[in-house]
Amino acid sequence: MAAITCEDCQKWIVDVTKEKYATRGGKRQARKPNQMTPCRSCPKGGRKRASTLHLSRAHSLTVEIYLRARATHGAGLSDAERADPLLCSHLAVIDLTWREFEKGDIVQRLAAALPLSRKG
Repeated sequence: MAAITCEDCQKWIVDVTKEKYATRGGKRQARKPNQMTPCRSCPKGGRKRASTLHLSRAHSLTVEIYLRARATHGAGLSDAERADPLLCSHLAVIDLTWREFEKGDIVQRLAAALPLSRKG
């Protein structure tokens, strides 16, 4: 949801589970004037908290570099990117955060899939 602003969410119908705009015939679906927004289920936690979570263009680019590097096991980084200590530091922070997020997601999936107690 980092790429979708609260203003866009108020204007367009958004599927927060897929983090995508709802489309019909390839066009975004406009939200009707009195149609409720999905603020309650938004990972940003509502408009007040969302304003602190907006990614700048530089942050978005750094996340894109991280995803490219991760997908290619580092082969997607240029020599200049590998040699940049600030970028490497930022990629490490993103990696730690990403892994913690994944770990939480995995725990939630396991908890939903496994029984609470064993019988027998």
